[in-house]
Amino acid sequence: MVLWNNKLRGSRYTRLFSTGVHGATAAMAALLAPWPVNGACFWLLPLFVVIISSWAWSQKNIRQCQGRLVLFKGNKVHWQNAAWSIDQVPWFHRYGMVVMLHAFSRHDQPPIRLWIASDSMSPTAWRHLNQLMRQYSDNKNNR
Repeated sequence: MVLWNNKLRGSRYTRLFSTGVHGATAAMAALLAPWPVNGACFWLLPLFVVIISSWAWSQKNIRQCQGRLVLFKGNKVHWQNAAWSIDQVPWFHRYGMVVMLHAFSRHDQPPIRLWIASDSMSPTAWRHLNQLMRQYSDNKNNR
């Protein structure tokens, strides 16, 4: 039985937060550089390359957290054309939740963390999902 079904969009606030954190890290690295000014290019360029690649990797991961998400009874989830189970209590935040998903078909695959942002869906859908996920322990016992 389907308890919840919605298409997740890309989260604008999560992308902005990631950009802000990476930008602040780059600014702090430039302002608080412990090396001499004449050797700054030698250290700053590789540091900025690492920060920019980390930012790009972060943006790619944020974009992957979209698509159709279906929550079934018994804490079963269908996401990105695969069946998953939720075996841990989700971590809740005002702006989203982190759900640990375990693959049904491949037991050797490590669990994945799915960040479900509150702005990736309508406010009504977010309230409904939040309410269902807060009942996790009750649902787990009713399998």
